[in-house]
Amino acid sequence: MKKQQARVLVVDDSRSTRAALSRFLEKAGHRVVVVASGEEALDILGRESFDLVLLDVVMKGIDGLDVLTKIREQHTKLELPVLMATARADSSDIIRALELGANDYITKPIDLPIAGARVEGQLALRGEMASVRAKRPLIGVDGSLALGTVLDGRYELLEIIGAGGFAVVYRARQVSTGQDVAVKLMKAHRAVSGDVELARFRLEMSIIADLRHPHIVSLVDSGWLEVESDTVSVGSKAGAKNAPPATSATISIRPEIERPPTPPGSVVPPLSSRPPLAGPARLPFIVMEYLSGESLYAHLERETQLTVERTVDLLLPIMSALHEAHSRGAIHRDLKPGNIFLARSHDGSTRPLVLDFGIAKLVGGEAHEELTQDPSEGIIGTPGWWAPEQAQGKTELDRRTDEFQLGAVIYRCITGKKAFTAHGPKLLYQVADGQFEAPRHHVPDLDEGFEAVLLQMMATDPADRYPTMRSVARELLPYASKRAYHVWQPVFAPGDTLPPEN
Repeated sequence: MKKQQARVLVVDDSRSTRAALSRFLEKAGHRVVVVASGEEALDILGRESFDLVLLDVVMKGIDGLDVLTKIREQHTKLELPVLMATARADSSDIIRALELGANDYITKPIDLPIAGARVEGQLALRGEMASVRAKRPLIGVDGSLALGTVLDGRYELLEIIGAGGFAVVYRARQVSTGQDVAVKLMKAHRAVSGDVELARFRLEMSIIADLRHPHIVSLVDSGWLEVESDTVSVGSKAGAKNAPPATSATISIRPEIERPPTPPGSVVPPLSSRPPLAGPARLPFIVMEYLSGESLYAHLERETQLTVERTVDLLLPIMSALHEAHSRGAIHRDLKPGNIFLARSHDGSTRPLVLDFGIAKLVGGEAHEELTQDPSEGIIGTPGWWAPEQAQGKTELDRRTDEFQLGAVIYRCITGKKAFTAHGPKLLYQVADGQFEAPRHHVPDLDEGFEAVLLQMMATDPADRYPTMRSVARELLPYASKRAYHVWQPVFAPGDTLPPEN
């Protein structure tokens, strides 16, 4: 087997051992750096990159096991192999070192040819892994793929059009047709964090594949992609000036997430920490129709406040889409302006669509109850747009949860303000209690009948809300424009013949 020239760090408090290993490894063609303590080892690992560490177990101060623990917080076994050196009788040290992530061990007094063979074996394995990595797309520290990457040989990634904690969305070009599509790729740390995350993404695939509706974004394709994590050297930070370049050992950067404390009585579990990305990740992706336009969130940032008629016209199609989803047992659970898209059609008209069934729930039949709130993953959805039962930690959610959230969207449209305005810990209390100002507080001339419909949609107790999305739409139809009324009256109120009041 061809020897791999490498940069090796030898950590040992014995001067004679350091000298012997250094001479032997340098003669084999490697570049060797020697240090005499755990403190020195951690310091140099924070400034420089290495291909392998040969580490003594017993040292004064910070011992080898402590150094190994720190190394494994930053590197996988394939990224930075570590060989431990220990006395023959110290089997407990050997076992503990292997448990902490040592790749192998050598015994003292050191047999140099055996030590050399084990070093070469680990370097060869690392080299083989590097050649495999070179054939996979490289994923950045923010969870994104490099633009220009051709996904699965079929979709060229052109630009990032959206990103969240769960996935990144790209505008891409379908190579075979030249048409633009949207590609949603699950983030690597989510893919390795457990079966629940993958199951949720696959559930979204199945829901949008099943829901063929003109106001739900349509599925084009789906698949899996193997990627590698982009990396930086130990001790450096993303964007830091004068940070040393990453040449060998690597780590991935993962930002921390904070959330407000849970109110008393709630059963929202704590957020899980993101697991290290060890080696390649197998990421699912969804290919959807590409939409030209803007989200309702962006529209409201510009327009601030909409008329009742404009609001109802935009959201009647969304009610139709939700009614279809509910009839097939799917509950969205994360309705908000950012998940409603106003697509521009070729004729200049607007086509509202529901986006992002990423935290949807199926009810009845094969219900995926384990996906609704897994203890390892914490908050699901967007607390500022939750229904009270979500903030209360209840798991028995149904279509009336979507009804409340749609009511909160209507509230934002017509008043120019969110229903729930508190921050931090107070927000969850406010949502759980269903505390918000009446719409007419912000819009004094608001039609009382319209306000009554909205307040029933946003009742704290789900039992006090409308039974179906169709019944909500029927109540709101009279407030639509004449054109929208005549489009949607046959859908929601086929027995009614009265024209809209406005």
